[in-house]
Amino acid sequence: MSMPVGLQIGNKLYQRCSSCGDTQKDPDRGHLILYLDSGTVHCSRCGYHAFVTLGEMMSVWSVNPPQHHQSGEVSNDPTGEIIPPGSVGPSGRISYVENRWEAQNAEIFSMRTTTGRTTGYHLRSTLEKQSNTRGVRSFGFYGPRIPTMAEGDGLLRLVEGPYDVVYPMDICVFGIPNKAQVMQLAWRNIIICPDGDVWRDTDLLRAWISPFIRRDLMISGVEMIPNGGDPDECRAEDRTLIPWEEFKSWYRRRQKY
Repeated sequence: MSMPVGLQIGNKLYQRCSSCGDTQKDPDRGHLILYLDSGTVHCSRCGYHAFVTLGEMMSVWSVNPPQHHQSGEVSNDPTGEIIPPGSVGPSGRISYVENRWEAQNAEIFSMRTTTGRTTGYHLRSTLEKQSNTRGVRSFGFYGPRIPTMAEGDGLLRLVEGPYDVVYPMDICVFGIPNKAQVMQLAWRNIIICPDGDVWRDTDLLRAWISPFIRRDLMISGVEMIPNGGDPDECRAEDRTLIPWEEFKSWYRRRQKY
């Protein structure tokens, strides 16, 4: 069934199919469906099916991110200039996230599992405060994989966004950590470091901490950012580290009120 070109319904965006030429009766309608969550196209008229590049996805993505995500590994990398870890990108900000690209007024960050498998990409506009995610949300970090305690020394700092990854041992969760991400962090020594504004919002703090409270993980403590700032706005020595057991006692008392 054909639909008006440019119509978006959920994660589906309708276009004309270049493989079969689509219907000639009405050039304003098309049979090709672009699935925004999985990066695939399918024509209901001729059966054409293919993956599209992230560059092609960027040209048609809506302002709001997709609501459904694919599972499994993403097969096609973005096209564009690679930004080395620890370098300043077109946004004017530093990030140690490995696999970072510059393309079409945006920066693209690879999202990877703890073992380094790519599950999706996070796009940040350099023109305005907008972001989009394609694939399954996982982690942004430096190096081939996130080391376990047996593979490396030092603490891993868990932060919110890719621009908060200002040290090689920082790991971002691209938002608020979820259950699937927390489960992957077993056998790793972690410091939790939310943005400073999280401490001012009870619901945000609960969303950040709850996945960790209910699981027996190796957490050393929680870092508090001064003056409500972000991790990239202050030095590590200027942050206050609250030991995990002490923080849990404080947090549980706070939840009673």
